[in-house]
Amino acid sequence: MEECNIYNNNELKDDDNKENDITSTYLSAFWHGLGLFGESYLLFSVGTLRPLWEALYPACFDAQNNNACANPYLSYKSITYSVVLGVMAGMIALGILANTIGRRRGSIITASLMAFGAVCLSLSSIFLSGNPSVLFPVMSLSLFVFGVGVGGEYPLSA
Repeated sequence: MEECNIYNNNELKDDDNKENDITSTYLSAFWHGLGLFGESYLLFSVGTLRPLWEALYPACFDAQNNNACANPYLSYKSITYSVVLGVMAGMIALGILANTIGRRRGSIITASLMAFGAVCLSLSSIFLSGNPSVLFPVMSLSLFVFGVGVGGEYPLSA
């Protein structure tokens, strides 16, 4: 014999699920927004930091005297275009690679490249700040690796 229940227990469960869905939606949006902020911060901070680098390393930015930076085109000047080259290389290379290994694995690779590039950038600025002839090429390489990860996101998310 079936009981007739005027109170549907599923309605209570649905209300709880709605609250959990709203919370998870906000947390997901916050998490993705935080990732986008971190990515944009690294990409756009290079132009903002140039005046600071000019004050810290005046010999590297002096047109007549480049003793501190052996080759300025391979040092601080390459930072501005290494990210763009990395993004283009990442779009091509990781787009092709993702067709072979899948989007999930490709996304893990892009996130790993971005994390590795960001950590290398942070560590190079901490440990190599006394030697600008080494600091700027390492920062340029780190930004290139970060740019490959950023560029790889575009074909994987399309």
